[in-house]
Amino acid sequence: MQKYVYEKTENLTREELIKKVSKINYVDPKKEEIMKMYGFSVDNVNLEEVEATIEVSHYYKSMEDIFSIVDFSYIYDDLSSQDYEKNKNRILDILKLNGINLDYENILLFCKCVVALKEDKNILEDLNSTKNITVDILSNILEKFNIEKNDDVIRELHKFIVSMTNQQSIYLPILREKYYDENDSVSYGMKVEIPEKNETNLRGFSGEIYEKLDFKNDEEAKQFVIDNNIKHDLDEEITTYIHFEGEEVLDNWVKVMDIKKQKNTIIIWYGEPLIVISKSKGSINPYELELVISEIKIKTPKNEFSKYVIKELKGLRNAIRQRKGYVRSAEDNINRETLKKVSEILANENYGDDKNIFFKCKIISSEPLQIEKAKQKKLVF
Repeated sequence: MQKYVYEKTENLTREELIKKVSKINYVDPKKEEIMKMYGFSVDNVNLEEVEATIEVSHYYKSMEDIFSIVDFSYIYDDLSSQDYEKNKNRILDILKLNGINLDYENILLFCKCVVALKEDKNILEDLNSTKNITVDILSNILEKFNIEKNDDVIRELHKFIVSMTNQQSIYLPILREKYYDENDSVSYGMKVEIPEKNETNLRGFSGEIYEKLDFKNDEEAKQFVIDNNIKHDLDEEITTYIHFEGEEVLDNWVKVMDIKKQKNTIIIWYGEPLIVISKSKGSINPYELELVISEIKIKTPKNEFSKYVIKELKGLRNAIRQRKGYVRSAEDNINRETLKKVSEILANENYGDDKNIFFKCKIISSEPLQIEKAKQKKLVF
């Protein structure tokens, strides 16, 4: 079933969220309210054929949330369990991913500390009420509650807490315009909206993704290039084509990347070619996208451009993994979880000023939608 999907995602402060939801009846928003907020005309539109949803979540993590990510007691609690080795290795992998560097004896002590912190409500209250947890503050709290520790464990425990509370990257508003064909393959464009007060080095980012290409011959591939204004040559062997370009202040590194898959070879063109070999033919798959993401992380500069490239590739990977054919959403325009999150944030005057609220608006239509002229320059891809 052909579908056109328009998305806007952004990170907001509480004040910005208040301004956003003041434009609609957020308790039960109407489709036309969401569409107008998003810049689409509702004239001559069959609203029965349109879905419009709002999703809100926040990245504030209490200490309970952080310590509940995994049951650290597995590593020392039940040595006879059949799953002991699997659980131990899982814990070690989580610690490694968060940069925890301890010998095995201290890892056991680290895990005992986490369990002790997790199980004492008074400790959790102390930690949650401390805005900036330093190594010294953490050490004093552990000492206050007579928790066994040493300097190495305190240092790595502090690193773990900081890592978990700052895991979420903040992104500028991203606009996406997607098209799903009868076979549920997707092609789409994305563009970063640069606000007037931009505190990052990024001054522009856009891209295009064409998945499941299946050309009969080179002539058909050339015509596809013309029809879609693609800047790179394609031939009949190309099954996936991805293009990104960006701009950053005070950074002259190449800001154009092309990713092409043909047969079982993926070429990442970024100043010079990076080659990824796969056993799989056909369009790019989630495993191959993981390989591509790893190559980009290891062999390209860490800058704002690569940050947004990786975000889009992860989004494509997840979309392919979850592909089951389009099913009309049974959800309301705003689901209960989102309504609860919005209500909690609005009711808490001390929520904070960080951009840690994730706001996503999505419009799905069986026909292309028209952008109001006043919004066109802002939203057009």
